[in-house]
Amino acid sequence: MPADQGHLIHNNILERFARLNTSGRLAHAYLFVGPAGIGKRDTARAVAKLVNCLAPGGFRPGCDCASCRKTEAGNHPDVYVVHREADRQELRAELIRDLMERFNLRVWEGRMRVGIILNAEDMNTVAQSVFLKTLEEPAPKTLLILTASQSGLLLPTIVSRCQPVYFFQLGYAELAEWIKNEYHVEPVEAAALARFGQGSPGRVRELGPGFLGTRNGIIDEFIMARDGESAVKAYCADRDSARIFLEVILTFFRDVTLIRRGLGAEYLIHADRIEAARTLAARYSDEDLDRIVEQAVSAIRGAGEYMNVKVAVMLLKELMRKP
Repeated sequence: MPADQGHLIHNNILERFARLNTSGRLAHAYLFVGPAGIGKRDTARAVAKLVNCLAPGGFRPGCDCASCRKTEAGNHPDVYVVHREADRQELRAELIRDLMERFNLRVWEGRMRVGIILNAEDMNTVAQSVFLKTLEEPAPKTLLILTASQSGLLLPTIVSRCQPVYFFQLGYAELAEWIKNEYHVEPVEAAALARFGQGSPGRVRELGPGFLGTRNGIIDEFIMARDGESAVKAYCADRDSARIFLEVILTFFRDVTLIRRGLGAEYLIHADRIEAARTLAARYSDEDLDRIVEQAVSAIRGAGEYMNVKVAVMLLKELMRKP
């Protein structure tokens, strides 16, 4: 998965569509299925560029032809993207009807009309029924791409009429390479962010390059410090940040536990902070670590249930204050 102007594009899938396009074997509808944040949206947009590219040598990632620029900017007259509105719980049927009406128009500039429905499982029942009619009677020169994290929420008749394309979690090494190029960080820092990001580029993007500074602050100002109240104020301003705070603590003490068992840096999430982890491995017993990890897991669960996370964090700190 290379970076194309910061996008998360799966090259193997894009190459597959390039072959289908060249041979004239494109189906009229595809369902991109995979975890949230894995690159389905960016790959779908790259496919839209590919089928309408005007470059003499054919489409390449980063192409700057007029068609690709318009698709990138979201103003290509033959490429339509539909998604749930921010203030709505569902993707409305009216938006799907509008997409279908656009598909009845002639092709204006490109070779094909391309419709992309992001998070298609957000369509309500009426919207799915409206969309199903288009799948049953596809117009010529049209390509439909649906993305979904949970295809089970779509009507079986929709799923059965789309060609499935599966997106899988990236390996840590592949994701770390993308992070290194995207954020210009050192390999060991990229590896830490990739492992904390659980193989998901979307999660890494949510964390952002500033996460490493935040993580170091949590380690230095809370985990390694005798008094952690100032760190709690700095890093637990809301439930989302508190959850990240607790996840850093949990994963760091996981590393400490692994070090006590004799495992090396290649097994650690926070390998770039191995010296701090070794310090704690010498300080705590296995029983101490079990209690700390158990309390961290309990606090994370409580954060999701809207308990007072600051109280849970300070209880955790009490366990960490070993004489």
